[in-house]
Amino acid sequence: MVFNVKSLSCPNCDEFLSNLDLKICPHCGIELLIQREKFIFFPEEDISKKGEFDPYNIWLLADPIAIANFILEGKLVELEQDIRYNVMRGEPWQEVDLEYLYEIKRLLELGVIKKTTSYWFCSPFPTIYKALKKGSLRIFRKKYIFKKGEEIVWRCQMDRELRNLDGPVLIGKFTYKKMTMYCKEMENTMKGKRILIKR
Repeated sequence: MVFNVKSLSCPNCDEFLSNLDLKICPHCGIELLIQREKFIFFPEEDISKKGEFDPYNIWLLADPIAIANFILEGKLVELEQDIRYNVMRGEPWQEVDLEYLYEIKRLLELGVIKKTTSYWFCSPFPTIYKALKKGSLRIFRKKYIFKKGEEIVWRCQMDRELRNLDGPVLIGKFTYKKMTMYCKEMENTMKGKRILIKR
C-alpha cells in the first residue's frame, strides 16, 4: 500500500519524517509517495551553511523549523504567497538582505554567534541568532554592534518602516511570543497606524 505524504509526518504511524526524499517510512516500513507543493522549493539544508545565496529563493530568510511548522499545519502555500508578494514584493531579495546573510555566515564561522531554535514571530519567520561574545555586523558600510547574550534577527522592509529601523538588523533581548503574523497583516496594522496619526 502506498501512502500520499503532504507533511513531514508519516500518514500511517504519524512519526516525524526527517526529509521529503524518503521512499519508505523508517518507523513503520510503509511505502511513501511524496507530494511536493506545486511551485515551492523546499530547502534541503540550512541556508546559513551555503556559500552563495540565491536572490530568487523565496525561502532564503525563512527559518527551517518555521517552514516545517507551516508544512505540518498545511499552510506552506499561504506562507509562500506572503513571502513572495508581501515580503519580497514580487522582486528578488535586495542586496542589503544578501549582505545580512553573508555577515551572519561570517559570524557563525568565527564562532561569534550561534543559531538558536527560535525564529521571529512574523513573516518570513527568520532565524534568531545569539551572540556568544561582543561583536558587530557591517551591512552597506553601516555597523551594527551587539553585546554578549544579545540576539540578532533580520527584519523585513515592512517591519523596518513600522519600527523606523534604518537597516535590516534588529538587536536586543527578545521575549517569547506564541503567535505568528504574516507580512500582509503587518501592512494592515501600518494602515491603521497611519489613520490614527492623521486624526
